[in-house]
Amino acid sequence: MIKTIGGKLTVLLNLVNKREKMNNTILLSLILSTTTFAQTKTVTIHDQSVDIVNAKNYLGTDKLHSGEFAKPYTFMMADGNELEFDNAFWLSESGRISLVGHMGMINYKLPDGSSMTLDCAKRVVNGIEMGRVISFHPNGRLKMGCDSLVQKWFETDHAKLNIRYKSFFELNDKGEIVYANRLSDDSYIKYQGQNVLLNASSEAAFHKDGTPRFFTIKVGEELKYKTKNIGTVTLYTDPARRTAVKFNEQGVLDVASIKEKVEVNFKGQKYSFQSLAAQFYPTGEVFSIFVPGNVNFQNNQLGSFAVPLRTGEFVICLDETKEVRSANYCLTKVQELNNK
Repeated sequence: MIKTIGGKLTVLLNLVNKREKMNNTILLSLILSTTTFAQTKTVTIHDQSVDIVNAKNYLGTDKLHSGEFAKPYTFMMADGNELEFDNAFWLSESGRISLVGHMGMINYKLPDGSSMTLDCAKRVVNGIEMGRVISFHPNGRLKMGCDSLVQKWFETDHAKLNIRYKSFFELNDKGEIVYANRLSDDSYIKYQGQNVLLNASSEAAFHKDGTPRFFTIKVGEELKYKTKNIGTVTLYTDPARRTAVKFNEQGVLDVASIKEKVEVNFKGQKYSFQSLAAQFYPTGEVFSIFVPGNVNFQNNQLGSFAVPLRTGEFVICLDETKEVRSANYCLTKVQELNNK
């Protein structure tokens, strides 16, 4: 069965929308489980005896994988949260509840003692009622799946975020923010002694160690960043582009809009271009710059190395010494570095 739909699974699991990714996890789980047992069964979940229907086991085992509660049951989750589940559920291999269907509106307690009202009910999109899936960490803390019905501040060593009404967010197993959208414009990132405000209604995400993964700087704000081969640059948001600032897991800048001109080398000559945005090698050196479509390349041979984009802009690819290279050179180099 998996072989016949393997291509579809690959496509599904590559979707980037968080809600879709969650639904794809469920789809894959169902594929990997065994035949449904429609009759009512009494099982133990979280040391509690419950009646379920449509039970499924993990493939090739008698270990319960998923099912539906025959009636509402209240479970004690982490941090004193008593949550009522009354429909579909999925268990981790350790037997803990990892996914449940919609729960309605809840008042959820966070590890710091504060609480927030969450919308975990079914959603209506374009007049169509759609299901919702809520996920939990192995320790019982909420991971994601609900929308906030209140404004709520979350602060870490690397950010202070004010999520707005109807924000979708994700928490780690410590209850710290990992991702949020619909941010208020008084939210900010803390970076090397600088606090930079974020664009209204933008989103932000963080790596496992809490460092920034991506965010969008508020128009008019600036963030200084020291690169390896073009010095200290000013990161900002061009209102016409709204490029997000992205960092890799090592904390190295991956892509951003920069204010400074970038000087490049081409066959012994130096040329300077105003860069709309720049991308960087995993080791920290700039490897491509985006330049306006009306740029004067001053050298026709150099211009032939510029890759035209559908947006009307050009991309100039560079090696670590800022020497202009072909696009294929840079793509190959990045793959080599990422595979190390």
